[in-house]
Amino acid sequence: MENEFRPDFFGDFPSASAIFKLVYDKTGEKVIDTEYIFVNEKYCQLSGKTMDELIGHSFRATYDNADVKWFEYCQIADQKQEVLTDHIFSQEIKHWLIFSVGPTSRSGYVCYNFNIIDEQRQKEILKSRVSFTNETVLKISTALNSEKDYETSMNEALTILGNAIQSDRTYVLETDMVTIDNTFEWCNEGITSEIDSLQNVDYDEYMRSWEVFTRDNGLVFMPDLEELRDDYPNDYAILHRQGISSLIAAPMYNKGKLIGYLGADNFVYSDLINTRTILEMAATFISMKISYHRVLLELDYMSHYDVLTGVHNRNALLKKIAALESLEGSAGIVFADLNGLKQINDTFGHSVGDEALRDVANILCKHFGPANVYREGGDEFVVILPMISKMEFSRLQDQIRKNNTTSRGTVIALGFAFEEDIHHIKDSIILADHRMYDDKKDYYTIHDRRKSAN
Repeated sequence: MENEFRPDFFGDFPSASAIFKLVYDKTGEKVIDTEYIFVNEKYCQLSGKTMDELIGHSFRATYDNADVKWFEYCQIADQKQEVLTDHIFSQEIKHWLIFSVGPTSRSGYVCYNFNIIDEQRQKEILKSRVSFTNETVLKISTALNSEKDYETSMNEALTILGNAIQSDRTYVLETDMVTIDNTFEWCNEGITSEIDSLQNVDYDEYMRSWEVFTRDNGLVFMPDLEELRDDYPNDYAILHRQGISSLIAAPMYNKGKLIGYLGADNFVYSDLINTRTILEMAATFISMKISYHRVLLELDYMSHYDVLTGVHNRNALLKKIAALESLEGSAGIVFADLNGLKQINDTFGHSVGDEALRDVANILCKHFGPANVYREGGDEFVVILPMISKMEFSRLQDQIRKNNTTSRGTVIALGFAFEEDIHHIKDSIILADHRMYDDKKDYYTIHDRRKSAN
């Protein structure tokens, strides 16, 4: 039809949009760069670059000061197949942005949408601030979003914060609402560290009352500890023991759930609004850092551990084999398989079958140690015992053969192989696999014969 509307994908979108191809490292687990595949007109205006300057070029090549945080967002969106929405100060174009990033129909590609929120952020963040406050917040943000490792960047942020508000101590308290752990700490010169004494502390005893302060004031603000003596004697005693005379702490949230507090002890009270703003913004940045670090740890865990049984997965097994092939020494191999899993699933359901697999994993971990147990796939498990003597391996074989029955009475089929030269570990795994199947065959021969006799 002549009048049929055909959208202009370059010019019609109201928001700045771009599609990136992800560039992973050699392991295929971490995004280290991106390549521009598509940009619209609004994105070109936002970046100050033409389409030709972007399409086909990598993000790092386009911006010398490329923030690696963008790659973390890409990785999470691609690997978890989720849409993320957040706000950030873009070091590349010097604007506050609100954005969303999500997976496309093709794996390894993500789509970003951006909007500038400078005016909104100026009202929310920079109101009543002096230039020192702005600089401090940006320094903290820069430290947290640097390419340095997680611990270093967190410690640098606390150092910047502590020096800015002239406190004795700045710290991060993380909680699961049952216990509290002081995970990071900065102490001014001459101040005694408290981090070791604040591990696995009862939440109700130490922090429950802080919720009252945050509910009334949005943060915990104790300008004079003596004011707590009568109404909050327990809190007073705990804080007084640490030599605290004043305290300010901002709550940290992830998806609306309290995950901890960013606190400062004995800070210099010169301008509460500025101190509060710095602390609240730092708490926001640090809570984001903690949350994304947890996501990355979860992704790393999922890439190396079996979710059902908790032991190492096939990916970890392949990496372990590759690492051992370059070493010298011996290794003991155990190949294990649960007999009768299909019958368990068909008779009692897959939940019971899953429990049986967990039993197998627990038995193997008990005898060989969780660091050495891998779920190869299905109902098959592999145990690798590097640098073990033949005599010790023989002892462990005898031990597991006497204890190879699960809590439901199901027998674990086992195959063993001892390799003098660890360079040939793959051949030994295959041999152990064959011996396991021989053991399984013997089990079913005896088992079926008994069934026939009955």
